[in-house]
Amino acid sequence: MKRKLTNNLGLKILAVVASILLWFVVVNMDDPVISRTYSPINVEVVNGNAITSEGKVYEILNNSDTISVVVTAKRSVIDSLSRDNIKATADIMDMTFMDTVAIDVKSNKYADKIETITPKTKNLKVAIEDLAKKQFSIEVETIGTPEEGHCIGNVSSNINIASVSGPVSVVSKIVRVIATVDTSGLSKDISTSSSVQLLDANDVEIDSKLVTCSVEKIHVDVEMLQTKNVGLSFAVGGNPAIGYGATGEVDSTPSTITIAGEGTQFNSLEQLTIPQQALSVEGASSDVDTVVNISNYLPEGIIFADREFDGKVKVKAYVAALQIKDVAIPLAGITFTNIPEGYEAVLTDTADAMPYKVRGIGAAFDAFDGLTATGTIDVSKVLLQKADQAENTAETLAGLYHGQVELVLPTGVTPAETKTAAFILKLTGDELPASGHTTENATGEESNE
Repeated sequence: MKRKLTNNLGLKILAVVASILLWFVVVNMDDPVISRTYSPINVEVVNGNAITSEGKVYEILNNSDTISVVVTAKRSVIDSLSRDNIKATADIMDMTFMDTVAIDVKSNKYADKIETITPKTKNLKVAIEDLAKKQFSIEVETIGTPEEGHCIGNVSSNINIASVSGPVSVVSKIVRVIATVDTSGLSKDISTSSSVQLLDANDVEIDSKLVTCSVEKIHVDVEMLQTKNVGLSFAVGGNPAIGYGATGEVDSTPSTITIAGEGTQFNSLEQLTIPQQALSVEGASSDVDTVVNISNYLPEGIIFADREFDGKVKVKAYVAALQIKDVAIPLAGITFTNIPEGYEAVLTDTADAMPYKVRGIGAAFDAFDGLTATGTIDVSKVLLQKADQAENTAETLAGLYHGQVELVLPTGVTPAETKTAAFILKLTGDELPASGHTTENATGEESNE
């Protein structure tokens, strides 16, 4: 029996070895060892609070926290693995002086059957900075054009302040925090929400995962107002230099403005009148050029439709030398005041009109011919001029007098001379004296101004 076992021993050993080799070949052909790359694999940072607890922040550079991992194992193992089975970590506590952290990769499945698992990116590249915090006012900006005849009124939001924190190199670039609302085609008030954006000095949005903002969205209310164009009218105040006057003509740039509002006051306003205290020609002997801020003269609840218009208007008030001309003042328009009781006064002049010199400039002066003027004679003033007034009796008050005529003239026209008129003071009901009516002109010039 022993001889049979040992007979041809070499051949038998060779056969066993060949069988084993053949088994390995068959197995490897059926389930060979292969390598496969899995990506993208996100690297989990461990112990990051070791940096943030010191008032600093870290930033992963060059996207080194997103890697590819090569796994070598049997095909059957590889085919059962997915990207989700690969876990990559980097422990900040292991950071080198070059600010790099070794990346460790593992599989949570078939870990004992994997021959090798290797990250293509070996190290996480990190930049460390000081942490910066800053507060910003949230600006609400509107874009788009509302419906014609409408504009944006008051814009308000429920949150006005945002706190931003992050790397000092990023936070230092933030200049404004805004929320934008589109008002294209709007004619009615709206309430909406808007996302907050961080902008740099060039109004480019700063989009960084390292920056945190205390506010992501705000609620915004936008008021819509009606608009219309109105003209500007300026009253002129002050007294020009002697011999000069304001013509009444005023030019302004702009001459019309667009206002916005609502309600009865807005609907009834057709012209914005600026009072004379805003435009003075005091002491002027030539045209006055100035700038008037009309903002203060807008009625309550009415605003400028153009938010960029600051209310400043260039104004020219025209001043020129006064002119003098002769006009005829109807005597029928001259009346008496302060006549003593029981008396009446009668002009002695039988003419229809009294010649009179007037001074002025501008359209009102050019149009004035004297026919619409009226005047008065104060009888009491005339009587006071009598030296013996205290001794006067009812019989002695009657007589011929001369009194100054005070004319009522239109705006822009002033007297260029002083005129008196002769009149008879008589008891009521008495006949005029035979010499009462004379054919001569009883008016005369006392003085020229």
